[in-house]
Amino acid sequence: MFIRRAPFLTATLAVLATTLFAAPAFAGAVAGPLECGFALERDVTGLAKFFFDTDRTGTSDVDFVFGESATNQVVLVGNWNDTQDNIAFRKVVTGLGKFFFNTDTDPSDEFSYVFGEPGIPVDVGDWNNNGNETLVVQRNIGGLPKYFFDDGSGVASNSFVFGDLDDTLVVGDWDGDGDSNIGIVRVIGGALQWNLNISGTGPAEEVFGFGQDGDIPIVGDWDGDTRTDVGVARVVGGTLRFFLNTDHAGSVDITFDFGDNADAPIVCDWDKNGSDNIGVTRNGSGQLRFLTNTDNAGGVAQNVRFGNDSDRGFTGQFEGLGAP
Repeated sequence: MFIRRAPFLTATLAVLATTLFAAPAFAGAVAGPLECGFALERDVTGLAKFFFDTDRTGTSDVDFVFGESATNQVVLVGNWNDTQDNIAFRKVVTGLGKFFFNTDTDPSDEFSYVFGEPGIPVDVGDWNNNGNETLVVQRNIGGLPKYFFDDGSGVASNSFVFGDLDDTLVVGDWDGDGDSNIGIVRVIGGALQWNLNISGTGPAEEVFGFGQDGDIPIVGDWDGDTRTDVGVARVVGGTLRFFLNTDHAGSVDITFDFGDNADAPIVCDWDKNGSDNIGVTRNGSGQLRFLTNTDNAGGVAQNVRFGNDSDRGFTGQFEGLGAP
């Protein structure tokens, strides 16, 4: 199970609402000056080993063991110390959810703390525009979802009730001001409704419909205006069809087919031009492959083998990871 600053989704929305993104890949928005890379998690004799292809050539530049069995932990990707992305994981410790953060390339965590219970929804974001990403968790308080925002030490710096318990959490910079906010995606009458919070105090400032039940929600800055936009991936026959929106008003601004129906969406700024594009990871025939798109028209910019079909692939801004 992977978690990034925005959901990386490969299941239906109904499943995601209860299992929290139980998916072998990311679809989180990653735009900025650092190179987007490929990465994978592999189970090695009961331990989780991570491999990073920081320049997307199909060769591992950095690898290390971090955490327990790859199938028994929640893995997060984020910028923990204002450099490049790295990983963290959550495990159950005395009945609580404890997070272990890695900021270099050795098997030891650099810091760890308890924040919330095990099994509850969690994501990451830069809540105060300081360059570092920290946690947000959702807790059931009296039958309502209350979100608690971590200050980087396991203490909640903010909290508020937002949405319903069966909504799906998303994270993005909805107004382009540099800090992250949460949103929720809800199924209403067979359609997806997006509720985006900007103020950090609870109510949704933007509400609009986009997508249909069964679509995979994704987010990214599709037009390079610094504001996080929304989109969905939809299985149409044997392919994935992407629908992207750039105005937060529910219109389909971009649509194209990319990938097969069993692929998992990922999102990153593959060409470092300031706007995000989609990609997919593909497991099969003994391989894990990463396919990227940069033209918003279905063309394959890269098709790179990196890993085996039992590995779990994801992406992030890993440029500089492991450098002295």
